Amino acid sequence: MKKYLLLFVIVLILGLVIYLDVNGLVTWQPLAMALAAIAAPFRFIWNALTSTPAEIRARHASLRQKEKLYQDKLENAIGRREARIQQLDASLERLQKELDRLERQRAEIETEVNRMNAEEIKRAVWKYAGR
Repeated sequence: MKKYLLLFVIVLILGLVIYLDVNGLVTWQPLAMALAAIAAPFRFIWNALTSTPAEIRARHASLRQKEKLYQDKLENAIGRREARIQQLDASLERLQKELDRLERQRAEIETEVNRMNAEEIKRAVWKYAGR
């Protein structure tokens, strides 16, 4: 009975839409907006007439459970991303310290090279090259 009533309402709405469109009274865009505007009240009335309080509570509980699962999934994803951000921050800090150390070492070597004369530089290059 419920299926036949729903089918009848759908056929009635489609017939009305086709009639209004064929006669040029209303175009598809305002009809679509009107149908979207009446969809929620229609569903509310339909559920009030055809559903028992137990069915409504069951649907509501099911919906809350789905929302809870979705929220948990989002919180887990956020937690994983925050942990990954902390790992990347630690890695970035470690790399920054290494870069600072290398820059200090480079500055020390530059000052040492600036103090050397040409002969000492030549010996240092040969020593570095393994000759």
